[in-house]
Amino acid sequence: MSDSFNHPMGAIRSSSLLHVDEEIDTAFQEAYKQEHPQEENEDIRAMAKVAALENHPGWKIIREKFLDRIEAYRSGFALVDEIANYNLTDAQIGQMTRNMHLIAGELTGILNEVTLAVETVEGRKQEQRNGTRQNMGQRTQRQA
Repeated sequence: MSDSFNHPMGAIRSSSLLHVDEEIDTAFQEAYKQEHPQEENEDIRAMAKVAALENHPGWKIIREKFLDRIEAYRSGFALVDEIANYNLTDAQIGQMTRNMHLIAGELTGILNEVTLAVETVEGRKQEQRNGTRQNMGQRTQRQA
């Protein structure tokens, strides 16, 4: 299922707002984060758990199975047995093809969640490292 329902900008459909950069928080969003830091921390923890799947051997096997299934759906290979019985109408074959493409899209979205979580977690780590370095400042020599 698409994550657009949970996204704060997901309901915006106005073409006048197409220029909105989703990476930039509004003043309201920043204030909300300051008032509710535990929610952001919970989101980060959940995202870190999803990102941890990337190097897990079981995830690698499942990922390959997903990719094989996606390829079978998109190529039409999964329809070979159904088409061979000659009892289906063109409309039924078209509907099955459309459904398989929709399923392939959903599976791709699930696979992408891990990739996006890894990118987000790594980005946050980099921001924290950069923030730590900036806060430390330059060392100055003390004059006696």
